Amino acid sequence: AVTKRFALRLAVVYGAVFGLTGISLPYFPVWLKAVGVDVWWIGIITAMPALTRFTVLPFITGFAERRRVLRQAIVVLASLTSFGFLVVGQFQQPLPILLLFVLTACVWTPIIPMVDGYALKGVRQYGFDYGPVRLWGSAAFVVGALACGLLVDVVSASRVIWVMAATLFVGWSAFVTVGVFFP
Repeated sequence: AVTKRFALRLAVVYGAVFGLTGISLPYFPVWLKAVGVDVWWIGIITAMPALTRFTVLPFITGFAERRRVLRQAIVVLASLTSFGFLVVGQFQQPLPILLLFVLTACVWTPIIPMVDGYALKGVRQYGFDYGPVRLWGSAAFVVGALACGLLVDVVSASRVIWVMAATLFVGWSAFVTVGVFFP
C-alpha cells in the first residue's frame, strides 16, 4: 500500500513538473508577447533556463545530494519556482522580467534531475517499476501543451503565467505529501 501511494504521488509530481514544461515551452513566449515584450527580449528571456542548466544546476543538485536533503531541496525549489512565476507575472517590462526569470530559472531547472534522483531512491527502497511512473511526466507534457492551447483560446494569453504557477503548486503539494511516505 505504501509503495502504491508513493508511486502514485510521484507520478503526480512528474505530471506537474513536466506539465509545467509542456505549458511553458510553447506558451511562456506567448505570454511575454501578450504583455508587450519585444521579440528580441523574448529570445533572451527564454534562453535563461538553458543557461542555468550548465551553470547553476550542477551546484544546487550537488549540494542537495551531498547534504542528503534531496526531498527538502525539491520542496524549497518548487516553492521558490512557483513564487518566482507569480512575481514575474506582476511585470510587463523586459528587464525586470529577465532579472526575475533568471532567478526563477536558477531554482526551476534543478527540479527535474532532483526528482529523478529522488524517484530512483524510491525505486530502490520500494521496488516499484520506474518506467510507468516516469511516463506520467511525458504524458503530462503533451496534455499540458494541448490543454494550455485550448485555454489560450478561452482566456487571455496574458494569464498563462498564472496557469504555470498553479501547475507547479500542484506538483509542490503532491511532493510534500510524498515526503510523508519516504524520508
